[in-house]
This record gives sequence, structure tokens and C-alpha cells, in this order.
Amino acid sequence: AAAAAQKLAAASLTPQEATAQSLAQDRPTIDSAIKSYMSLVSARSITQNNPTDACVLSSKDALNCCRILSRAINAYAFAVGPDEEKASVEKSVTAQLWNGLVASNQKPSRYLGRKALLYAFDDLSLDFPENINEEETTKFVNEFGTLLKYSNVDTDQDNDGALLWDEDGGKAELERRRKRRTKRAVQQKDMKEEEDASLPFIEELPDEDSKEVSNETK
Repeated sequence: AAAAAQKLAAASLTPQEATAQSLAQDRPTIDSAIKSYMSLVSARSITQNNPTDACVLSSKDALNCCRILSRAINAYAFAVGPDEEKASVEKSVTAQLWNGLVASNQKPSRYLGRKALLYAFDDLSLDFPENINEEETTKFVNEFGTLLKYSNVDTDQDNDGALLWDEDGGKAELERRRKRRTKRAVQQKDMKEEEDASLPFIEELPDEDSKEVSNETK
């Protein structure tokens, strides 16, 4: 009955209202995704076999980069004008919600998620404080943008974007990785056993001590 009531309520919403509701309920929030990304980048500094183009930073440097990214996101405001009136319903509603939060001194990153950020990200402006490595920070932000546009299609490759943006917090992605590691370990074991089985059998020759014992008994 509750599900039916929800469907009925959703059906009575206008397209704009339904879109606004979807954007407001989009999870994880931008803040949560940034924190997950900071943890991922920091963890890479103590692991091996990272992708060659991956951002690898200490916890302190990653935190500084996160602050710069968060400030850029929450300082952004969508342009309003005749051209924007031709935008899609989702983009138009996103701009209204986002700008409304900014105008009321609220942080969009705290209330909105991936759907909204996809419309804003490419237009963000980074402000680099003194004593901050701009190249390092730019790489950090660029990879975050790449992961923002990830595909959640299940593949045989690790998907860092799923760790940031999947609704389950990346649990399914971690489980897929665990299964792939187990599968690879089994395959490697089977290959080793096949190689060992293909080697020619060489009868073990007695060592010198065994020969001497044998001669003495004679």
C-alpha cells in the first residue's frame, strides 16, 4: 500500500518537481564522494601497482586538494540568461536548486550529488592558495572529474568511479575485485600445476652417502 501511495504521489508531480526530487535524493552527496576520493588517493601512497596516470598523494596533500576542490564547487553558480532557458529540464532545475543553495549560504556539495555536479564540473574555477602545488592539485581535480563521468557497467577492470559514486558506497565494486583476485589466484595455481605435470620425470639418483652405505653392507 505504501509503495502504491508513493507511485501515485510521484505520478502527480510535474516534470520539474519530479526532477527536483530526484536531484535532492541523489546519493552519495558530492561531499561524500570527495571524502572517498581523498581516501583512495591517500591509500595509493602505501600500495603498489597503481595505474601510471593515477594521482598519488600523502594524506595531508590530498586533504589540501580536497579543500580547494570543495571551495571551487561551492563557489560556483550557474549562469542565468536567455540561452539557459533552452536547457533541458534537468539542467534548468539543477541550476535553480544549486543557485538557491548558494544564495542562502548553503553548500551544494552537502545536499546534491553526481547528477548535479555533472552539469557544473567542467565550468569550475580553481583558486590556488600560496605554497600549493598547482600541477599536483590540477591532476587531483582532473582525475576526480574523470571518475565523475564513470560508467557503472560491470567489467573485468577495476572501476574507481564506482568506489566514489555507487549508492552502496563501493561495496559491490570491492566484492567484484575480491572475486577477480580469487579467480586469478586459482588460474595461476592451475597453470603452475599444469607446468609441473608437463615436466619430464627424472628418477632421483642416490647420493654418495647412500652409495657408501650400500658398499659397506656388501
